[in-house]
Amino acid sequence: MFKIFSQKSNSQKRGACSLVFDDGYKETLVNVLPILKKYNIKATFAFATNPRAIEKTEKIPAASLEIAKKIKALGHEIASHSINHVNLKNASDADLEKELKESQEILKAKTIVYPGGAFDKRVIETAKKYYFAGRGVEEELNHIPPIDFFNLKSFVPNQKTDWNDLNKEAKRAARKNLWLIESYHLVASRQTDYRFTVTPKAFEEHLQKLTELNLWIAPLVVIGEYILKRLSSPPDKGELEGVISSE
Repeated sequence: MFKIFSQKSNSQKRGACSLVFDDGYKETLVNVLPILKKYNIKATFAFATNPRAIEKTEKIPAASLEIAKKIKALGHEIASHSINHVNLKNASDADLEKELKESQEILKAKTIVYPGGAFDKRVIETAKKYYFAGRGVEEELNHIPPIDFFNLKSFVPNQKTDWNDLNKEAKRAARKNLWLIESYHLVASRQTDYRFTVTPKAFEEHLQKLTELNLWIAPLVVIGEYILKRLSSPPDKGELEGVISSE
């Protein structure tokens, strides 16, 4: 276990947070991108390379891959959400290979967000060929470094979310030096029957709470690669002095 340092300010941070937006819904992008810009926060956006598949199953308009490119140009991460947003556990070996390989090649993605959070050992073994990390939907904080980079836990806000509870998890991440991952879907002001809907107002109020903590808020790929780099590098002088002075 080690502390994380902000690459931007080089000030010591304790704990980390990644915000992930699944499915590339147009309405989510319209509502979320200005809020992220306001707080100067970069996030992860998971796109299926066939947006029409998202629209067919979820009945919600999804953005094109051209929009995904523009979002990436703003400094956000574009993660793979497969090609057709299928349950990867049910895919044949050939289809699984295609879903993960082709989406990675098209998006140049380094992380995979499993559609519906569905994965198993076979899915992980295939994902390891093309990505360095995978995110599921089991609700728990992640250790730093994670126990398994291909089974990253995350909290999934929805219409019934108790934001006080989620704020407590964020505080726990900062206090215990853990990695909080939050996975959003539809962010919309209008009423909707879609379970995984939160309002822009609720999201921004929670984001304000996150920014008040000493968390490093960055995309999955940024935090993940930073952790891997630290794992493969010897401790620096400051870390050694910190250990010696504490003995």
